[in-house]
Amino acid sequence: ARPKQDRGDLPIALLGTFFFVVLYLLMMDLVIHNWGRAWVLTALTLISGLGLYFFWWRRLAITDDITATED
Repeated sequence: ARPKQDRGDLPIALLGTFFFVVLYLLMMDLVIHNWGRAWVLTALTLISGLGLYFFWWRRLAITDDITATED
C-alpha cells in the first residue's frame, strides 16, 4: 500500500494538466478575440486554480517535513 500522503498524486496531476490546457486555450481565445469562450475558460481556469491551491499547494507544507531517509 502506498503511504497515505501520496494517494492524491493522480488527481492533482490531472487537475494540474487541466489547468494548464485551459490556460493555454484561454490565451489563444484572447488572441483571436473569441470573447464568449474566453469568459467560460476564465471561469474554468479560476476554478481549477482554486482546486490546485486547496488540493496541492496547501498540502506542500504537510509533506515538506517528510524525508526520503526515514527509518
